[in-house]
Amino acid sequence: MNRNAGLSVYLLSLFGIGLLGVGIYFLFVRPELLPEDVRYMSLSDAQKEILQSLASSWLKNVFRVLGGFIAAAGILFIFLAINSFRRFETWSWYAAMLSGV
Repeated sequence: MNRNAGLSVYLLSLFGIGLLGVGIYFLFVRPELLPEDVRYMSLSDAQKEILQSLASSWLKNVFRVLGGFIAAAGILFIFLAINSFRRFETWSWYAAMLSGV
């Protein structure tokens, strides 16, 4: 491994692990509506029940897709750091910069 790539490997891996954690949160933990969402919309209890019955399955799918995409990006960053950054391949630096933009 090239000495110059050492810190970047660890930082990109750490960032990928963070993304993976956020993706898992969106996939399995996050509820469809947060309490602050309901407070922001100033909904009554009846309106909240109607909204949850209509939008619950749609919002669940939205957060599953978002969580899956975030987790996949985290896995990609970890793979990129472990395989390409260690070998100090130039294309991997461009790929990381482009994905950050």
